[in-house]
Amino acid sequence: MTQEERRIIEALAGLGKNAPVFLAEVTDNHPDESFIDVKDFVGDTYNNVRKKADIVSDTGVIITPALGSTVAIMKMAEGGFFVFSWSKIESVKWYVGDSLLNIDKTGLHIQLSGKCKLSNSGQDLKSIMDELIEAIKAITVTTSTGPSGPPINSQTFVTIAQKINNLFE
Repeated sequence: MTQEERRIIEALAGLGKNAPVFLAEVTDNHPDESFIDVKDFVGDTYNNVRKKADIVSDTGVIITPALGSTVAIMKMAEGGFFVFSWSKIESVKWYVGDSLLNIDKTGLHIQLSGKCKLSNSGQDLKSIMDELIEAIKAITVTTSTGPSGPPINSQTFVTIAQKINNLFE
C-alpha cells in the first residue's frame, strides 16, 4: 500500500470515529459468550461488542463470527455496540423457548424441550422407524428344523420403540 493510499484510508476511518456504523476485525469471538472483541481499521479496540442488539436476554438468534473475519458494528442508543453483519460465521445458535438449534463446523445440533417431527409431504421418520421395529420383531428364519420363532430379544425392541415414541411425534 502506498503512503497516499494509507493516508486516504486513515482519513476515511477518522470520519467514521463517531459514526454509528463501522467495520472491524474480530480479535476474540468468545464462542460461548454473547459478545466479541474487535479492532477497527485504525487500530482502536472495542471489547464486549454484543453479538445481537437485544441487551435484555441471550435468547433469539446469536451469531458468532469467525476469528479474524470482518464484521459491521453499530452503536446502540443506550451505549455499547452490536454486530449486524458478518463476513464469516463460526456458529449460529437459535433459541426458541427451552429449545436450541445450533449450527457449527461439527454439524447441526438440536436440543428440544418437546418431541421432534421429521417429515416430508408423504412420510415421517417416526412411522418408518415404527414399521422397522415391528418388522424386526416379526423376523423368522428358515432352519433345518423349520421356521424359527420370534427373536428371543424382542423385549429389547419394545424398549427401543418406547424410546422412539419419547423422541418423535
